[in-house]
Amino acid sequence: MKLRPRIRASLAALFALLVAACSGLQPLDLEPEYTAAPEQSAIWDTVSSVSPQDWHVLLNDGPTALDWRLRAIDSASHSIDLQTFLWHFDTVGAMVLDHVIRAADRGVTVRILIDDTFLVHEDKLLLALAEHPNIEYRVFNPFKRRSGGMATRQLLNLGEFRRLDHRMHNKAMVVDNQVAIVGGRNIADEYFGLDNDANFRDLELILGGTIVRDVSAAFDDYWNDRWSFPIETISHDKASAQQLAEARQVAGQVPHLHTEESAEELVARWRDLADGADTGATLLFADTPPEDNPRNREEAPVQVANALGELFDKAVSEIVIVSAYLIPTPELVGAGDRARDRGVRVRILTNS
Repeated sequence: MKLRPRIRASLAALFALLVAACSGLQPLDLEPEYTAAPEQSAIWDTVSSVSPQDWHVLLNDGPTALDWRLRAIDSASHSIDLQTFLWHFDTVGAMVLDHVIRAADRGVTVRILIDDTFLVHEDKLLLALAEHPNIEYRVFNPFKRRSGGMATRQLLNLGEFRRLDHRMHNKAMVVDNQVAIVGGRNIADEYFGLDNDANFRDLELILGGTIVRDVSAAFDDYWNDRWSFPIETISHDKASAQQLAEARQVAGQVPHLHTEESAEELVARWRDLADGADTGATLLFADTPPEDNPRNREEAPVQVANALGELFDKAVSEIVIVSAYLIPTPELVGAGDRARDRGVRVRILTNS
């Protein structure tokens, strides 16, 4: 029986896709780059004089968290390291993007590391952003074949599913290696209470003191990982300056979210923040990036989950968890059950 020409062509195309999907992305070896020593400036000298020890401030609501994120970017005099799982170029995303580019324009070195899960159709914008002489842009564990939408991209990379199932959920921003913002918020309206339909309940901390060096080291671990690729090494698109300019535009007026401040006002705001901050020892928990191949079971990002289980087993009174989404492992569930059996009160606040 002979196949019709159209069917033969379709089968040939499908075969080509499947053959291509079996050819995997190879890790990249680059010269390591590390966060510079803490930068000195009028702002950070003031903060250190007010609170020389480790300090932290809870960013409980989204608008306040956005305001301080933009203020931190505006306060940078040397470097900004930004790590996130997701970045939507909506109101929040456009404001962060605009402030980051303005920081780079005044000479601040910016390193951006983002997961590849939701970067469909954004390569031209990212390439244009990375063309700035003071901005580097890397993508963690990227899709090798980047054409089409989400479904097409998944099909084209079918042979790499196990590798691509290993994602980077870390969120951190380090400014001048002096202050850091860490927590659960991605850069998108729904993480800052600004989406018209649905929003996530999440938390962040502003950190100061020696703990910031730990955050920087964790960022460097992922930045220098063999599976963090400069955007220009994985995309064949051409940079779109127009798309970048459009992404910086914020729809409507949003002065209630952030007001630009003078150098003197920035010093005063940071002085007041540090003066009212909580102090004490601070610990950072972060997953370890893969050394060889993310598909390997022994490379699984389970370090934070294991640390949480150990904390559960040490609890004597109460455990409180706030998370935008919580998918506990069987081991973590077991640790929670053991805690309750000891009489520990366990409270969890998450989105449904």
